[in-house]
Amino acid sequence: MPWCPSCKSEYKDGMTTCPDCECELVEALEDGIEVESVALSEDEKRAIIQFLENEETLIEQESSHSDEGSTDEEEDAKPVFKGVYQDSATKAEENKSSGWTLLVVGFAGMIFLALSFFDVIPLGLSGTTGYMTYGVVCALFILFIVMGFVSMRSSKVFAKEAETENTLKDAIEIWCLDNFNSYEIDVELFGGEDITEEEKYFRRTSYMKKRICKQFVNLNEDFLDHYLDEIYTEIFE
Repeated sequence: MPWCPSCKSEYKDGMTTCPDCECELVEALEDGIEVESVALSEDEKRAIIQFLENEETLIEQESSHSDEGSTDEEEDAKPVFKGVYQDSATKAEENKSSGWTLLVVGFAGMIFLALSFFDVIPLGLSGTTGYMTYGVVCALFILFIVMGFVSMRSSKVFAKEAETENTLKDAIEIWCLDNFNSYEIDVELFGGEDITEEEKYFRRTSYMKKRICKQFVNLNEDFLDHYLDEIYTEIFE
């Protein structure tokens, strides 16, 4: 149905002019904006469709490249956090200390509860509330005792591992002293190159680390890094 763009009146098909406004009628109205139908040829339609498809392809390609680039940059920018190695001897000492503390607190608490329960140390707790309080605190001290025994057991396990680590450390140290020479390493790595002491340190330690890992297969790198400075000091300083 044709519409008048001025008075917004609808007319029957076949009319082309509004009799009131004398305006040319249009096919449809949309928010007060004239909408005229435009006839397109088949070639024009195909050209428009091809243009839209090409635009969509370009957008997808740009989006894909952008995602790949951002992924690489984000991965490169991600900081690498390296945990601080703690030797088994230190772990054994810490577990032993924690174990003794938990056992002392647990047993002392149980003795205190027993004395208060038999009114040797009066706390004024009685009835249901008193029994519930004794039960909860007693369970807490029992938990301390159990955790204390677990820590003591872990301490013994770490102590055995510490013996193995010390043996391996001594073997690595002996091998390094027999196979590394500070002068020969510097000649091989630097020659007459003039570089800073910091750069020398990084190149030397990297060289030593590769040689050690090749000699001692399946070696924990964190373990090696923990002791490498000691070996470095003996060889170069």
